Amino acid sequence: SPLTGLRLCSVFDYHQIYGQINTARNALIFGECAILLLFAWVLLHMARLVTKPIHTLSEAMQTVDQQEGNFAAARALLPADPAADEIGTLTREFDSMLGKIDTLIHENYEKQLLLQETRYKMLQAQINPHFLYNTLDTAVWLAEAKQNDQVIRLLTYLSDFFRTSLSNGQ
Repeated sequence: SPLTGLRLCSVFDYHQIYGQINTARNALIFGECAILLLFAWVLLHMARLVTKPIHTLSEAMQTVDQQEGNFAAARALLPADPAADEIGTLTREFDSMLGKIDTLIHENYEKQLLLQETRYKMLQAQINPHFLYNTLDTAVWLAEAKQNDQVIRLLTYLSDFFRTSLSNGQ
């Protein structure tokens, strides 16, 4: 006091003075961390919304590559109803492309089988006249050589061969 020249000092507990400030500061730090974690979770969720369709499409493409044309397994990975965005368009087009390629492969396989069967029949049609000509010519030469037993055996075998051919191998 200016009148007496005395000073009054009082002792306060540190926690009593700064305890409320520390509590407010800790609550503020905790709140900021919670908001930051929530923001990070929202960002990760939004990123997954974008990257999941791309990842699914990439997996389907890798399945086709790794399993050497297993289109059914790749198509099973694709979503049934893709989104209406660019990735959804790519997914629909990839699915359509797989369907068309699968159809073309099956058509090509059937055409190759038909072509092979046609070639076989053409070859068989060429061989039959030559076989018959050579067999009958052999029979004539054997008859001229007076080898009647061999002529009979040859013509019997030829008859059995044609009987078996006409009855589809039975």
